[in-house]
Amino acid sequence: MYERHMVDVLLENQTLERLQGYRNRDRPLSATSLEVLNARWIHLMEAWAETANSRGRTDHREREDIEAELQLRKAQPPFHHVKEAFEQLQRASEQAYQEITGQSDRLAHADSEIEAAIEQK
Repeated sequence: MYERHMVDVLLENQTLERLQGYRNRDRPLSATSLEVLNARWIHLMEAWAETANSRGRTDHREREDIEAELQLRKAQPPFHHVKEAFEQLQRASEQAYQEITGQSDRLAHADSEIEAAIEQK
């Protein structure tokens, strides 16, 4: 439970830092209509989901700026329009987790084999 709380605190802190950074840049999207912000956010989420398995890095700054502007307007991103994108991102995340933990298991096994070989000498 403590670990989950710490993750929540970390995520909240990151959100506040992004919001502050956006405000410090004088809210460049403040004149943009809500409809344009929502449409752009949907596009960015779908593009991220399409490339989630490609191992490439995604630049999240524009999406984060839109989210900050929406937060300042006390509006939510249109999550209901990107359910499939969230599912794709979740699958990609789960696949990456499996790859990481699989590598960790293989490394632990290799360490054991090395230790056994050293002990035999």
